[in-house]
Amino acid sequence: MPKDQPIQLILIHDSQSEAEPIVAKLRQLGRPVHSYFIASEGELEQQLSQRQFDLAVIKLATQTVNALTCIKSLRQQQAAVPRLVMIDEWKDQAVSQALALGSHAICSESQLDLLQQEAKQLLEFIAAKREVKQLKLALQEAEQRNKLLLDSSMDAIAYVHEGMHIFANQAYMELFGYDDMEELSCVPIMDMVDAGDLPELKKHLKQYDDNASAVMPCQAVHSNGEQFAARITFSGAFYEEERCIQLVIRRNDANNAELQAKLDQIKQQDLLTGLLNQQAFNEAVSAAHGAALRSSKAHRSLHYIQLTNMMQIKSDLGIAAADVVLADAAEQLRNTAKVGELGRLADDVFAWLAPSNLASPEGGARKLQQILSQHLYEVEGKTIPVKVVIGVSLIDEMCDDARQAFTEAHQAANNAKVNNQPVQMFDRSDASNVADEGLAKQIEHALKYDHFSLRFQPIVSLRDDPQETYEALLRMKVGETEHFPHEILATAEAAGLAMEVDRWVVETAITELAEHRRQGADTKLLIHLTPSTVRDSAFLPWVNGTLRKNRLPGDSVVFQISEENALTYLKAAKAFSKALGVLKCRLAIGGFGYMDDGLSLLKHLQVDYVKVSGEYVKQLDTDEGTNRLKQLIELAKQHGASAIVPQIEDASTLTTLWSCGADYIQGYYLQEPSSDMSFNFSPE
Repeated sequence: MPKDQPIQLILIHDSQSEAEPIVAKLRQLGRPVHSYFIASEGELEQQLSQRQFDLAVIKLATQTVNALTCIKSLRQQQAAVPRLVMIDEWKDQAVSQALALGSHAICSESQLDLLQQEAKQLLEFIAAKREVKQLKLALQEAEQRNKLLLDSSMDAIAYVHEGMHIFANQAYMELFGYDDMEELSCVPIMDMVDAGDLPELKKHLKQYDDNASAVMPCQAVHSNGEQFAARITFSGAFYEEERCIQLVIRRNDANNAELQAKLDQIKQQDLLTGLLNQQAFNEAVSAAHGAALRSSKAHRSLHYIQLTNMMQIKSDLGIAAADVVLADAAEQLRNTAKVGELGRLADDVFAWLAPSNLASPEGGARKLQQILSQHLYEVEGKTIPVKVVIGVSLIDEMCDDARQAFTEAHQAANNAKVNNQPVQMFDRSDASNVADEGLAKQIEHALKYDHFSLRFQPIVSLRDDPQETYEALLRMKVGETEHFPHEILATAEAAGLAMEVDRWVVETAITELAEHRRQGADTKLLIHLTPSTVRDSAFLPWVNGTLRKNRLPGDSVVFQISEENALTYLKAAKAFSKALGVLKCRLAIGGFGYMDDGLSLLKHLQVDYVKVSGEYVKQLDTDEGTNRLKQLIELAKQHGASAIVPQIEDASTLTTLWSCGADYIQGYYLQEPSSDMSFNFSPE
């Protein structure tokens, strides 16, 4: 911040004359001070709406206004403004009260020198924070420009790590005849050239440098088996912080003009609904955030629109009927807002980036919710009721980045669902929201400083399988509170941290498994994954490198996906399942049998294990419950999957489980999760 730029100071004190020594002390920092004395709560609201402040100095015991109300208004409207709170005398109770109210610094009225130093630090902090925001914006814009250039390139470009594709632009996929990246991520680069060119290809993949490149002529192989003459240019690169190789492939007779025109037409579009796809919509939100940082007149709102009963519709009527409903819902959105403001984020989630001139974001959301929920959706003559909730977040200068806007809107939608409300605005001043945001920050801190830990719970064979089996379970301890996987991963997914958390879990689990196996144990490990990681094309190449580094066979690791997530992201799960076979890793489906359509996963995926839903265990005391479990296990075995029955609390059900055909059991009857893999699997 330039030295001649005035400090915009808001003062809450008994009187302007009594506050003057504070202003005089701050002027000694060598900068002009524009102070605004607050005589009423209405005046505070007016000042906050007119200008952006750099610092708030608040006398906690002032009688002029209610200091608590003023602090709440500051936190709600200009949360980024540092708050320096003055107390009458330095007592533990007064300090605790000031901290609880959200102060960033505390001093007593008599400590003007301390006040000056604390104010200096806070002003430096806010200046640095604003600069970081501008730098983040500049970086985002640069990355977006680079990505735009990559996507719009007429050349076929891909990034390869450990011989597997982690990214390819549309031109590359069109050149080799693949529909999407999920399909291509299962295909090694070795399969895409003629066998006679493999020795030369391997040499180039092993030897590359960031500052050098090499060109190799070859016969490339199309997905339909046809060959064509091409030239591959190799160069070292990084993609999403991963060391990799960039490939640029040109056909000797290539004319990409027609391909480029087609790419420009479809690259931003969701194929089912015609709305912006997730990537294009994310870019629109990032651009809106950048505009909001530049001007308060450009503030917009993000509406997270979830059709909450789509899973039930899909289960009752099938995927085709669900697609009809989704397309109809998209049409209603198009009739209400501009196509360029609408996107599809997931199977059952749409989003609306409302314009800055929308008078009331909450009112607009209520109107949209009524349109979507009251519309008559028809499939084959049947009217299908659709339940809709909308969460709304603001994109303004208090929003750190686009990811925060998505997190807040997603959380508001979840709150609306829990509270049985159609619409909810995200309230940054709400204590419960602050607590949830705190968990996300704690997860970021745990990732940065390696404060997660793993617990291992044994899975015991009922069929004399000699191999030891454990499940890796995530833990995070903050103070005296220990957080468990369901709350950690739900928050991480909403905050965009799920892939980082999953990679920490996988890397740590593989490292500990390798150490355990080096002691002579034949052990395999189940590791749970979130949907974000299942859809990450760079994940399995990274796993391949991690397994090789630890000298572990692929079949010692079993990746587990929940039944609900596998059904929701079935296309991605199919690609993931197929690619696992390349690494010889195994796949498990958790919570199996809970969803009506769950059995279809056995037809679509290469499933090695099913972990039965705990609901079946609760019903084992009835003949009907036992028969249902037996039928479920028999169906799993018909597709080559072994059955794990969890939540076993006592020995009374073991005979029943044996007769039902269960292969493995897991639960506190055997052992609660432990910090090491020390369970005695011997039958004695």
